[in-house]
Amino acid sequence: MKLILLTIIFFVTSCSNIDNNSYLSSPNDINDRKKVQTKKHVGWWIFGENMHLFKDSKNLEEYELFFLNETSEEITKFYLEIAEQEFLPIDIEIDGSLHVNEKKQKILEVSDFYITFIQGCDEQ
Repeated sequence: MKLILLTIIFFVTSCSNIDNNSYLSSPNDINDRKKVQTKKHVGWWIFGENMHLFKDSKNLEEYELFFLNETSEEITKFYLEIAEQEFLPIDIEIDGSLHVNEKKQKILEVSDFYITFIQGCDEQ
């Protein structure tokens, strides 16, 4: 009987010492884990002066875009083929993650996007 009681006590005390975040080895891992989580953002994609920007329709904040699956040249060519000029806003839904870099710049890392409207395309 004492052996069963000691086994139960040992099991209960050993389980209470488990750290829920023990799989994370440093604070940087926590930041990386948060950054990987993507969220849907709705707004406007604007390209001009070799810079891709996103303006959020909810809070009107601007973020520099970084496309994870395309090169800068590919995405610039794509934008100019669609818009046919710089500084023409394109309505877009973006799946991506927001973060602030070392220079305090707001960055939106784009994992996927969907163009919802291009100005001038509805005109006949």
